[in-house]
Amino acid sequence: MRAAFAIAATLALAAGAAWAEDAPKAMLGKWDLGGVTEGAESCRIVLKADVSIGGWAVDRARDCAKKFPFTTGINAWHMGRGGRLVFTDALRKPLLSFEHTEDGSYMGGDDSAPSGILMIDRPVTGPAPTRQDQMSGDWSIGGVGGAPHCAVVSHANVAATSGTLTVKPGCDRKLARGWASWKLKGEVLTLFDAKGTVLQTFKRGDIVTFEGEDAKGDSIYFSRD
Repeated sequence: MRAAFAIAATLALAAGAAWAEDAPKAMLGKWDLGGVTEGAESCRIVLKADVSIGGWAVDRARDCAKKFPFTTGINAWHMGRGGRLVFTDALRKPLLSFEHTEDGSYMGGDDSAPSGILMIDRPVTGPAPTRQDQMSGDWSIGGVGGAPHCAVVSHANVAATSGTLTVKPGCDRKLARGWASWKLKGEVLTLFDAKGTVLQTFKRGDIVTFEGEDAKGDSIYFSRD
């Protein structure tokens, strides 16, 4: 009995020695884990400050195991390189890591999500944004790394299945193609000119980004500003 107690105490001390610093206060509390597509499943997790093997303790809602099987092995969380949120098992083996995004959420990949992408974000307080809200507002069209881009304003219908586009001043001439409207069918977003001619198609990457290819085969994005 004393031997078992000694082993348990040794493990606890080892865990504490590895994570002597306090857990980041900004990360503590309730988060929602789920997919990024419309209507995707989600479950509640709680990041705690209690020391555990591999980091700090994690609580999960009962439905997490069914919706996201990998969560059954989660023993702890910690912050990795580049501000990544990392979940590990009881042997300190990383199970999944999430990259910090500009809007404060964290995104990572896992096959348990229909799109292969999972997001961890703070629970929504107050009324959740409607589909119309999500597709309306300021967006950008263009590439990355200094590639030409254009700023546009989207006006979505109530169902967020279609809408109009207003191009803001300063649009790069290499991209200006007379965008006037859009339609969203499933995960595919199509842009049209004023005559209804298809100008560009995109496939949803996450809740605020659609990705396509231009005439040269280079990646082009329709993304939320």
